[in-house]
Amino acid sequence: MNDIPVNNWAVGLAVFSFGFLSVGSVLFGATVTTAVLRGLGGGMFFGVLLWLVGAMVSKEENLMDETLIEGEGIPGLESKPVQAKPMDPQDK
Repeated sequence: MNDIPVNNWAVGLAVFSFGFLSVGSVLFGATVTTAVLRGLGGGMFFGVLLWLVGAMVSKEENLMDETLIEGEGIPGLESKPVQAKPMDPQDK
């Protein structure tokens, strides 16, 4: 999986969080300096959080693909046909 879409989403979330937290803070009476600092902190926090989660999911998927390609899957996982046996009806 390519990491570029995850990076784009992370940057988008960081910019949105910065704007939302900054404007919301000013509207609720914080000073502009406090609002900008709050926006920077929140934007960095949520952007890095999404980026790290996306990177972890991406690496996990790659590891699973490599394991299946190398044939190191679960031993004895081959499917075997199962014959169904008819049962006698049970009267109570």
